[in-house]
Amino acid sequence: MKKLLALAMASPCACLPPAAVTPPTPAPTTPPRPARPSPQSGRHPCPHQEILEQVVDNLAEQGITLEIVPYTDYNTPNTAVEEGENDANYFQHITYMENFNAEQGTHLVSVGHPL
Repeated sequence: MKKLLALAMASPCACLPPAAVTPPTPAPTTPPRPARPSPQSGRHPCPHQEILEQVVDNLAEQGITLEIVPYTDYNTPNTAVEEGENDANYFQHITYMENFNAEQGTHLVSVGHPL
C-alpha cells in the first residue's frame, strides 16, 4: 500500500481522476496472492500511459518499479484490479467506478480525490 500511496503522491498529475483499487479485506478467506516485485497499474493508452511514463523515473529513484499494463477498453482494467491481476488502475472518475461496482458486483475504491 505504501508503494501505491507513493505512486499517487509522486505523480505530477495528482489533479487527474483517482485510481481504483480493491479495498483491504479484514480476514481473507482464500490464500493471499503472492507479492509482486513491482506494482502494476492498468491504464488506457492515451493520455494515461503518457502520464504514467512521466513518473516511472521518479518512482525508480525512490526504489519503486512501476509496471504499466496496457488496456484498450474501460472494463478490463477494473476487472483486473478486482481479480488481483493489477494493483490499481488509472482512467476513471468516481461516478464511473461506482456505477461499475453496482453493475458488476465489484468492490473497487478510490485511493484519492482530484485537486
